[in-house]
Amino acid sequence: MGIKGTGQEFELGIIKATTWHTAIALDAGSKVKIEDSGPVLRLMQDLHPDRAMGHDWIRQQEVGRINQEFSISGILRYENAHWVPVVQLIGTETGSVSDSTYTHQVDMDEEIDGVFYTAAAIIRHSTLGSSELFEWPSIKAVSWEITTGDDGFMRYNIGGIADTFLDTGHSDLVNTTTTVGTTSTYDTEQLRIPFGHCRININDQDGADFNDSGEGTDRVFPIGVSITASRPMIRDFDANRLAADSGTADTYKTSEPVQDGMFEDIFLTLDFSETDSNDYIEELRGNTAKKAEVYFYSTASRSLKFQFPNLLYEDIDVQPAGPGRIPQIITFRCAEASVAPTGMTGIVKPFRMTLVNSWSKQYDDHSAIT
Repeated sequence: MGIKGTGQEFELGIIKATTWHTAIALDAGSKVKIEDSGPVLRLMQDLHPDRAMGHDWIRQQEVGRINQEFSISGILRYENAHWVPVVQLIGTETGSVSDSTYTHQVDMDEEIDGVFYTAAAIIRHSTLGSSELFEWPSIKAVSWEITTGDDGFMRYNIGGIADTFLDTGHSDLVNTTTTVGTTSTYDTEQLRIPFGHCRININDQDGADFNDSGEGTDRVFPIGVSITASRPMIRDFDANRLAADSGTADTYKTSEPVQDGMFEDIFLTLDFSETDSNDYIEELRGNTAKKAEVYFYSTASRSLKFQFPNLLYEDIDVQPAGPGRIPQIITFRCAEASVAPTGMTGIVKPFRMTLVNSWSKQYDDHSAIT
């Protein structure tokens, strides 16, 4: 009894959904390269033992509301469907095309109501000649991190809240082993983003445009960078959404999570191998606001850029750990700017992300870019 598959036989796809509780079938380009699925297969459902009087021992329990979380991680690529939850968490995409090169630009929005995605996966039983099917009809993006990995490639960690979890044989399944294993494809199995593609500029928020020619005065050279974004979400267990007299399957689904009114947490962290000045510490004391650009460039048709118009010092970590170099880790809170700084025309939200690749649809709503 149990699943006899391995990670080598695990495939997963993601696609933008339209109606909460209603799954969408995967299509071409919706498969995701993952290396770790976190609690992706753990059904978090409340169990309620019967504690009624009249018995010496508890005899039974009932299942209650579903608290299904979803998380995946892997190496960041210029292509593939992991960009769906990344973009959805940020906001509304503005897509454009030039000579078959597509630009996906998105600013951090205040809210992301009505935006979510479907995920489906299979574990192929190579020895049994069959597959196990899993589906999460609706998942709300709640957090992601893009960070430098120990192997020198950029990595992603994506978190979400799902309405429920379905598996092989469930009557409500929309996806099949065919849609996940055959119809769904990778946009690419290559194009990993190395940290070596990265160029980082930073200066005072009220300063001039970046001087980044060669090793310009605004260039910095950390050994690692991390960008994190999360939205505080509340999930309610409400009256089930089944039509009248349609049965009792999945009556414990979670409604679409909504923001609880708290501010988003967005941070930029720069990891330096050594502490060579106290400039950052003095700027923290002086409450100096900064602006920055983190730019990964492969070719004119393949790049990723983050622009931050208002960085506020959050933390500076300098910890001697022996006779060697003393590292310095600097964390900024990404805030809204009152006006766009020089060199960042039109950018006032906490950050703007611009992704350039060959994917011809918008990641937020799956519409064609024309």
